[in-house]
Amino acid sequence: MNDYEINITGAKVGINVSVISTDGKAIGTYKTGQDGSVTFSIADLPQGLYIINSENLTFKVFKK
Repeated sequence: MNDYEINITGAKVGINVSVISTDGKAIGTYKTGQDGSVTFSIADLPQGLYIINSENLTFKVFKK
């Protein structure tokens, strides 16, 4: 895992996890696997604040 990977575990199977910019644009959507986890990278995104959102989880990530 590197500094730009987001790893979510313990979620429901098959839910969508979205990355959203602060201006409301959807950057990407990822689906949790059979174990309820998903890992994705924000390395290619510009510096800034992003919102990670799913059915029951929302948090902010600041990329330097």
